Amino acid sequence: MFKCTMSTIEQYQRNRQYDFLQAVALCLVVAVVLLMAGAIFRSGSHGLPGLSTRNRIELISGASANLYTAALVLAAVAALFVLPVERLVRMRPLVVFTMIVGVAIALLAMYTVVDVLTIHVPSSSPTVTVGLSGDTSFPNRLGAVLPALGAVFVALVAAVGANRLGNEG
Repeated sequence: MFKCTMSTIEQYQRNRQYDFLQAVALCLVVAVVLLMAGAIFRSGSHGLPGLSTRNRIELISGASANLYTAALVLAAVAALFVLPVERLVRMRPLVVFTMIVGVAIALLAMYTVVDVLTIHVPSSSPTVTVGLSGDTSFPNRLGAVLPALGAVFVALVAAVGANRLGNEG
């Protein structure tokens, strides 16, 4: 009789822990999406008029695709990894959404890497000339590229982890 009561109490505590982990994962992903939406709205035509599309994408990728946002998505995936399979089935939309957000961060961070290393030089001909960016010192380029590469790596680990979670359920 006493063993049955302990098992019920343990099950209740375990369910509370799982509920908390679900809430943490949801909050982290929503926070990242809000950061990304804020960057999109800040770069919009009302916030900074006169920016080119390339400059808007650069502003969005710089503000939303960094190590912090990638780490938040990875933390959300880590919280979801602890959940049992029967809980993951109910959380499938969040898992898929987390994977999409991770891929978006990875793509934006890759854009940052390419943008730091190259710049499109406008010309009068219909072709586009691509050359190296203005600051050619190695330490400056390395200092600008390494955080973006870290964000790509962390975001891809989060996206792959979310994909594996989605395949489990």
